Amino acid sequence: SDLKILKNKNIFLKVIIIEKPMGSNLKEALKIKKIFFRSNIKIFINYIRNYDSKLVNFLKKNINKKKFYDIKVFYSGNFLNNASHFISLFNLLFSKIKKIKVTTISSYKNIKCKVFYKNSIIEYSHFKMNNKHCFTLLGSNISIFYDNMRSFLRVAKSSVYNYQIESQQGQKILYKNVVNYLNKKKYFSSSVSDAIDVHKLIKKIISLKYMIIFLKIIRLME
Repeated sequence: SDLKILKNKNIFLKVIIIEKPMGSNLKEALKIKKIFFRSNIKIFINYIRNYDSKLVNFLKKNINKKKFYDIKVFYSGNFLNNASHFISLFNLLFSKIKKIKVTTISSYKNIKCKVFYKNSIIEYSHFKMNNKHCFTLLGSNISIFYDNMRSFLRVAKSSVYNYQIESQQGQKILYKNVVNYLNKKKYFSSSVSDAIDVHKLIKKIISLKYMIIFLKIIRLME
């Protein structure tokens, strides 16, 4: 696991890249944070969407903080490994989470929930086709689709922004930001704290599952 490997870290390293979601749960993520507390080692978490300056800058420019957004996210695979990409990206764009509402949890693969920020609602739904993910900012004409071959952004009714990136390029974008950091240039990053915030949200969602089950049992007993 990430934790076992990082316990034997090389203190002479300047940078470590950790595969998302950084540990298998919040407890492991917090232990990883403790290992590197007061360390000079820079940690980059592999949430590659956050490193794509072209995408992040475009979204920041086109998201009006005075406007309310209803965002639909469809993910394949499991929630922890795949939906977490979007959680990290939207935490970056919309800041603090206000509320969580869980609709369905039958497994780690099938989680349907709503995450409320100050000026947006993000609804997550499982998509049965493998390696396909997308999200749409309703009312903004922006849709982003990912699959196992490429990632591309479409702006409906507009040709202002045409974005496409092969999946292999995603890692190159991450490495470019690492190089920029080492050369003391401007860089984008997804940090240990970002990864912990994702784990905290997922833990709350799973906790709500058991609350829903408990309330159903209470109702049956009435």
